[in-house]
Amino acid sequence: MKIELNIDSKTLKELLKYSSAETEETAIFIAIDYYLKAKHSQELDDFIRSYEDLETALMEYNKNKNKKDL
Repeated sequence: MKIELNIDSKTLKELLKYSSAETEETAIFIAIDYYLKAKHSQELDDFIRSYEDLETALMEYNKNKNKKDL
């Protein structure tokens, strides 16, 4: 996986201010973690919307996720 970050000094200062990070590097890792969690959440939301039945959607999602993990 490739992630490109374009963080200017103002944004980095904001990351440091609002996160629990003590260093710039830690703030960047926290930002990446939030990004990945948000992306995963959006994928799950989109997947669920494609099914009328929530239970079926979650079963399919978990089945597909397990295949990716192998």
